[in-house]
Amino acid sequence: MPEHPKLGLIVRDTCQLSDSLKNGRTETVETKYGAVTLKTDDKWAAVCRSGFDENVYLMPHEYNTLANLKALQTLGVSEVVGVHSSGSLRPSLAPGMLMIPDDWICFEPQVTTIRGRRKHLTPGFSNRVRQNLASAAWKVQVHFENGGTYWQTEGPRLETKAEIKLMSSFADLVGMAMVSEATLAQEMEIEYGAICSVDNYANGLGRPRLTDEMIVEQCLKNAAAIVRVLDSYLV
Repeated sequence: MPEHPKLGLIVRDTCQLSDSLKNGRTETVETKYGAVTLKTDDKWAAVCRSGFDENVYLMPHEYNTLANLKALQTLGVSEVVGVHSSGSLRPSLAPGMLMIPDDWICFEPQVTTIRGRRKHLTPGFSNRVRQNLASAAWKVQVHFENGGTYWQTEGPRLETKAEIKLMSSFADLVGMAMVSEATLAQEMEIEYGAICSVDNYANGLGRPRLTDEMIVEQCLKNAAAIVRVLDSYLV
């Protein structure tokens, strides 16, 4: 058996993976929460939230976040980077930019591993992973914002214009997955940080009317910058 990498990576789409990972080893890890398929190379053990099956695309409400993190923990990774596609809640944060958030808001019900024991966690990212991400982005001269607040909604629908108007007073980005990952990682005592690809203006902020096709197009454009940062991570 090959030695497993010590770094974990969770992306939304396979376009956010390097060629090394796309062509890397494929393995399936069985967990008590479900089976997880991963791609690995000498550096990363990577999970794709939407799946590696070209015929099936998982939407945010279908992500098995608990199993994804448990699989990485089973492989013994020391830290996990989450790559998240997101919508901008302010005009100055334009599609095409990147952000390393440092806080979040979420009022949706959350999956948890805590049952039958007292364990109130103070939520937050790993400062070490955040710093490693910032150092990697500076190294490859990718423009990004270091700090910001991410608001998680349940999905899979996009937010209404009225919802975005409210959110924009308190947060910088909106998405459907990051808080769930960050919270569960903290419960599992996994070092976790995130980098967000700004793929669209949130509903009502941009012109013309927001469509799913527009989001996918910008995500593909941003993928090259994401890969450059990940390639430079801890190098």
